[in-house]
Amino acid sequence: MRYITITLAAVACIALAANAAVVLPYTAGSANGYQSTAGMNDAQPASVPTLGTTTDDFGNSFGFYTTNPRAVYVDFGSDYALVDLQQVIIGLKQYGTDPSGTPSCFWSEDPDEEFDGTDVAAPNLFFGWTAASSSKSWQQIWSGSVTPAHQYYIVAFDGTQGWSNRPQEVVLAGEIIPEPATMALLAFGGIAAIIRRKR
Repeated sequence: MRYITITLAAVACIALAANAAVVLPYTAGSANGYQSTAGMNDAQPASVPTLGTTTDDFGNSFGFYTTNPRAVYVDFGSDYALVDLQQVIIGLKQYGTDPSGTPSCFWSEDPDEEFDGTDVAAPNLFFGWTAASSSKSWQQIWSGSVTPAHQYYIVAFDGTQGWSNRPQEVVLAGEIIPEPATMALLAFGGIAAIIRRKR
């Protein structure tokens, strides 16, 4: 019995340690009166990209009108509460200007009801990049650990921000947090395999 108890703890630790940052899925918002973010995720890499100069395909470029009252959003999906967002990496084409100003950023449960009192302040995830313009590159522009408070991430502009079309792809990287039932099944499966080997 002692052997199995120790193994359970070990299997749980191994399962947790096996988590590594992956490219997180999201939907580019293009409806409900918002500006389209199409182009942000039309050429997502299979794995978290290596930072620096690259020849990777970035897909189509995109841009925002930052005049007041403009806004954009991305959709993290119905399982947003399982997301641990850890990095935002942006694909920048060669040449172009850096953005200026800081937009207002929110988590929203419904983009049709923007700023309805349930919105939660969110970090500025993809508006603050600065990079030398001499090469096409992947640049990390945000890092940390945050779980979306709501399904939608909204960026609202008031006319004091500036933007260019240099960004061409936005990669959100992090982990999908297993639900407790999933972790229990992983641990049980590991124990069963060990018991079979022991026999």
